[in-house]
Amino acid sequence: MDRDRDAEGSTFVFSCRRSGRCCSLPGGFAFVDDGEVAALAAHLELTVEAFEQRFVREVTHPGTGERVGALRDRPDGACALLEGQATCGAYEARPRQCREFPHWDSVLDDPAGFARARQTCPGIEELPGPARRAEAARLWADSLADLPGGAATACPFDPSGPGPHVSGLELTCLTAGVAPTGSSFCPAREGDRCGAPERRPLACRVRTEAAAGTSEASAPALEDALGALEALIERLDWPRSQGPIGDLARRSALLEASAKAPLRLRFDPHRAR
Repeated sequence: MDRDRDAEGSTFVFSCRRSGRCCSLPGGFAFVDDGEVAALAAHLELTVEAFEQRFVREVTHPGTGERVGALRDRPDGACALLEGQATCGAYEARPRQCREFPHWDSVLDDPAGFARARQTCPGIEELPGPARRAEAARLWADSLADLPGGAATACPFDPSGPGPHVSGLELTCLTAGVAPTGSSFCPAREGDRCGAPERRPLACRVRTEAAAGTSEASAPALEDALGALEALIERLDWPRSQGPIGDLARRSALLEASAKAPLRLRFDPHRAR
């Protein structure tokens, strides 16, 4: 299968957060070949024989059925080279399999493998592609159509403060079809006005209604909308990011422009949803 095929634009970026979870999965295998065993032994200042006796076992490879070498486990199921919860005792000489995680064929090719990796590793972050972003923006914009707080165009927040806390899905919807204004406070802010009031996040609507003195009347609808937002995030399996709108917008831009090109999945992980 073509490594560069982009099914529905689904990609992800990876930044190790030193959780140690990828090294602590009971039943997993960290395969090693002779060259890697020699490098690990040299790094730990052991002979190959001593390293193999202490750290290597022979297992059946689940994919090929061959008998191969793998690192031993600790009694708790973590890798025997793991020190504590998150420190590899031979990090500089770690095997290729460890170096390449999560850029494995079993992650890039297999929906179940990707789901397991994302559930295990907090450093894997999916970047929804253009098709998914457009779909999410449309669905949430439809939910916003009749909600209070979307008529007034004045921005209800002081730009000297942190601004509204929003979800990533709300930010996606707000900025759909809106050219960035260059504001460090909010990408949709134009002077003291909102460039997309009909798509503004729920926190902005709550503040707008408070300023207009209509909070009591609008509260039930906005509370219901919060539940609808959570349901849509769950339904779309949308990345769960949230924070002050300016911070979230800057972080999203940095992820998109990551120096390390995001990896493209070779399947659509959301087709069945």
